Formats: sequence, structure tokens, C-alpha cells
Amino acid sequence: MHEQLLRDLLIKQKENIDITRIDELVDHLSLVAEDQVHYGIGKVKESLATLLFGVFFGSLGVDMFYIGEKRRALRKLIPTIIMNVLNVVAFVLLMIVVTGLVGNTIPNNLMPPFIVSLSLFGVALLIGIYVTIYWILDMTEAYKLTQKNNTEMLLKL
Repeated sequence: MHEQLLRDLLIKQKENIDITRIDELVDHLSLVAEDQVHYGIGKVKESLATLLFGVFFGSLGVDMFYIGEKRRALRKLIPTIIMNVLNVVAFVLLMIVVTGLVGNTIPNNLMPPFIVSLSLFGVALLIGIYVTIYWILDMTEAYKLTQKNNTEMLLKL
């Protein structure tokens, strides 16, 4: 494939590949069959899609699953699941306490579930803070990783 044509094709993908490595990509892809080049370009992941997945579903790790970073995705998904399970358990315990209220006081036999539910809400809150901070920091990293992974994929053709 002609080098200028390859360069133009790669420049169209400037949002999705590491454009600083364009010379390396052109040199490599000029040795690859044209149908393989088009196949590789077709497999390029969209950076905008990664960013949108990160914004809307980042705490579930969807952005990292999209670009193939399964371990990083699980580092986001597992704490989110744990946080939600803790919140449900804490809510159920709190509802047990609320249904057993006598007037405005908590009976002694319902004090342990009340303390456990507050503790679980606290732990879930801490996990939620971790998930939120990790989600925000990882969102920009996912965008850069998309470009890096796409470039590496094209260099492996």
C-alpha cells in the first residue's frame, strides 16, 4: 500500500491511535497486505465510545472491558458490587429496626442490628468514595489506553 495513502488513512484515525507513532505505523503497515490493513483499521476501538462508557458506566468497568483491560475492569466492578450488596443488607437491617420501633425508641433487642446497619452503610460509603475516585482517575486513562491498544494492535498485523 502506498505510504501517503497509509498516512492519510491513519490520520483519519488520529483520535483512536497514538499519532506520535505514525511513522512507525506507516513503516510497519506498508509491509502488510492491503486487506489486512483495512481489517486492522476496522478493528480499531473508538476513543469517544470509551470515554462515553467511562462517563456513564465507568464504575461498572464497562470502559475497560470495551478496550480489553479485564483486570482493571474487575478492579472497578467488584468494589461496586460489594458496595451495593452492603447497602442492601444495611437497608434490610434498618427496615427490621424501623418496623420494631416502640414509639421513638429502639428496643434493646434491636440495637445490634441498628449498629450493624449503620456500620455497613459507613463501609459502603468508604467503598463508594474509593470507587468514585478510581472511576474519575481511570476515565482519562481509559481514553489514552484505547489509543495505545489500537496502535499496538495495528503493529501486530
